[in-house]
Amino acid sequence: MLKSFLTFIKLPFKIKFLALEVFLELNLACLQLKTKEFKNLAKTLGQSESESPQNESSISNEIKLLKHLIFRIAELLPWKCVCFPQAIAGQRILNKKKLESTLYLGLKKEDGEIKAHAWLRHQQYIVTGDNGIEEYTVINSFTHEVSDD
Repeated sequence: MLKSFLTFIKLPFKIKFLALEVFLELNLACLQLKTKEFKNLAKTLGQSESESPQNESSISNEIKLLKHLIFRIAELLPWKCVCFPQAIAGQRILNKKKLESTLYLGLKKEDGEIKAHAWLRHQQYIVTGDNGIEEYTVINSFTHEVSDD
């Protein structure tokens, strides 16, 4: 933990700010998943059963950094912060930056058990939860409209 803190101190301010935002959003998402009913939380995730465009444009380094920070900071938290809160946090950060994204919820059957997974896509790039998504059947997707205000 000390090594992670020392690494953080050496980062440029812009990266520190994004890392702090990721930390706060991950914690908020974990808290909401523990305290809110899904139907109420789902209302905050955007338009149900919709998808944002999958443009084939280049992905900025900031989006790639966001992906790395979400994964790394979620690992450092003292509680379990898995795919769903990671996708929620990423979606909120992209929304603040007025970037479209789609949060997916999927299911698969494995060894007689049903497994759930969530992932986040910006354009054609999977920001969170990109491990094995092709094995999951999408049961819902949520997209926020990006406004210019």
